[in-house]
Amino acid sequence: RWPGPIPPDTSRCASCLLAAATVSTACRSSACFCRSDAAFAATCAFHCAAVCGGGGGGDVDAAGAALNDALRAEFGSVDAFKQQFNAETAAVQGSGWGWLVYDTRVRRVAITTRANQDPVGTVPHHVPLLGVDVWEHAYYLQYKNVRPDYLKAIWDVVAWRTVGERYAAALGGAK
Repeated sequence: RWPGPIPPDTSRCASCLLAAATVSTACRSSACFCRSDAAFAATCAFHCAAVCGGGGGGDVDAAGAALNDALRAEFGSVDAFKQQFNAETAAVQGSGWGWLVYDTRVRRVAITTRANQDPVGTVPHHVPLLGVDVWEHAYYLQYKNVRPDYLKAIWDVVAWRTVGERYAAALGGAK
């Protein structure tokens, strides 16, 4: 059976609803499901915990000083990080994801994107901190095909405390 967490309140996010449906169907149909379904479900569950899961929604200070300092050191400011993240993520062709990761090789935060449902966790030196879904199912009902508006609004619901906890765990594991 699928071991990943699906947040209890998935009603606010199309990604969460789709992940829950995918996981539920896969778990009923077999003990093992294909890589793409597993990757999609895992990625969506990760996203939902940091976007629909509460924990400092929109308040970047809830992430804690360590992550805020890392974002400022790497990007100049938190706003500059958001602008760069939005630009790189909006440029994903078709479906995919934007990620804030901790790169264990250089011991810094970084932005990366992935196509389709390819999980960032397959890159050995990238520890995922925040994933933002740019598949149309994540935003089309509210934002139609205006992905940049969705990306601008996503920062109002990011559970920064969760992202900060992931960063602290990544630092602990990178020693």
